Amino acid sequence: MNFKRGITIPELISVTVVFLVLSLMAFPMYTVYVNAQRRKVAVSQMKKIERAIQRLYEDTGTYPPGSKLGSDPDLIQNIDNIPDWEGPYLKHWPHGPPGWTAPGAQGAYQYRNFYYHGYHVVVLWCYGPDLTPEADITKGPPEKGHPVNWGDNIVKYILYTRY
Repeated sequence: MNFKRGITIPELISVTVVFLVLSLMAFPMYTVYVNAQRRKVAVSQMKKIERAIQRLYEDTGTYPPGSKLGSDPDLIQNIDNIPDWEGPYLKHWPHGPPGWTAPGAQGAYQYRNFYYHGYHVVVLWCYGPDLTPEADITKGPPEKGHPVNWGDNIVKYILYTRY
């Protein structure tokens, strides 16, 4: 008998279809995994920034003003000439996970120090992979037992107190 070795068109199509189905099933799981890892990186970097802000506060008695989107709020250089500044408190301003920097910002992490309706608010946040500000940072931290859906946003209140 004389057999030709090779792959037939139906076999090739069926293998391709199986591969595509498996790929379509795996891609969402991969995306969830990657975003979870990036979220861990963001939370870790935000903790470092928060510790640096607290050290600056201990030295100066004030929180940095934080005027530009996604940039150093006086933790690396004393741009605003804060008295008793003994930094640098960070070696560099972290950029955050890839793709998490909002348009017009210099990094993924946003810092604000502001007064709003009788509250002094010092907040650090990151928009996450969708770059959409789902969190209303002016409302303050959620109370216990009252979860707030902030989507992909990571929000850390350093200070939220009446003045």
